[in-house]
Amino acid sequence: MDEAGHLLVADPGMGYYRVLNHRADPVQVIRSLEGTSLTNLAFGGPQRRTLYCTESVPGSILRIRMDAAGLPCARPEQLPRVASGSKDCGLGAACWAPM
Repeated sequence: MDEAGHLLVADPGMGYYRVLNHRADPVQVIRSLEGTSLTNLAFGGPQRRTLYCTESVPGSILRIRMDAAGLPCARPEQLPRVASGSKDCGLGAACWAPM
């Protein structure tokens, strides 16, 4: 998500990533120049305004400067405690186990 409240979604079959508003309407669609297999997105850079995208077929990492900064990720010490009925995976996150 970005600071403007948009959700960014990779579309691996089309080679696009879509910036969606609060109703899931696309407000921006950006196409990969490398292929049709965008698989992951992550904000980075000093002000979190650089969007990094992975293209899985050629093995490329693409980047584009965005208008809105990405929201900061939670650090392990900020993650919620493991919920009851789940196991600790050792990564500071809950992994749901079969009951």
